[in-house]
Amino acid sequence: MKTLVNVGRRRCVITLDHPEFHRRVWGFARQFVCTHEMNPRTGAVGRAERLRPAKGTLMILGGEKIEHLPDAIAAVPDVARLQRLGILRVINEDVDGVPLPMPPPGIKNGVKKNGDKPRKVAE
Repeated sequence: MKTLVNVGRRRCVITLDHPEFHRRVWGFARQFVCTHEMNPRTGAVGRAERLRPAKGTLMILGGEKIEHLPDAIAAVPDVARLQRLGILRVINEDVDGVPLPMPPPGIKNGVKKNGDKPRKVAE
């Protein structure tokens, strides 16, 4: 099991684009999408209705922690991107007493070295 911690000040919206999350429980659904298509030969415009997949999303507010997520959450592209940027921390819950990962370089005690405003760091 994993825990996601948003150490940034803004909310993060994560699109659950992974086969593990293609279930109704995680917000995945198939929706009718109506499009207007033009026939290039005749120029006639027709309406087409198709079932398209709509992926679920997960929203984490600034400083919020979401616990007990499946291990596949670390493989979601948005989670990996936000983790690289230092906005999101992924903590493994399986091992007891796991310390929080260190903040990215350039941040000490929640304050950036370049003199920006202090930002709240979740514990």
